[in-house]
Amino acid sequence: MINKVPNYVMLESDGTMLYQINQVGNKTPIGYTNEAYEQLMGIAEQYKKKLEDAGLIQKELTPEEIQAKQNQLMEKLFNKLDSFESRLSGLETSLGGTEDD
Repeated sequence: MINKVPNYVMLESDGTMLYQINQVGNKTPIGYTNEAYEQLMGIAEQYKKKLEDAGLIQKELTPEEIQAKQNQLMEKLFNKLDSFESRLSGLETSLGGTEDD
């Protein structure tokens, strides 16, 4: 026997919450209204700004700032590699080795 499932959903809102109502009238909370969500996001943004201003969290970087930071790190890395290469060359010279790999 195949169970028939109704192809409709009854919903209700109390202004902030959305509820699904089953056949016997029981309410199940399923989410928030857009207005409630936007209000909560506004409050979260205010707290985030306060935490950033207090120095407790770091401000999110823009894609341009991320790229600039990556470029700086790559430049440092290449400088370190050059330094190691010159040290290695100096060691090879002092040990009398002249082989190139």
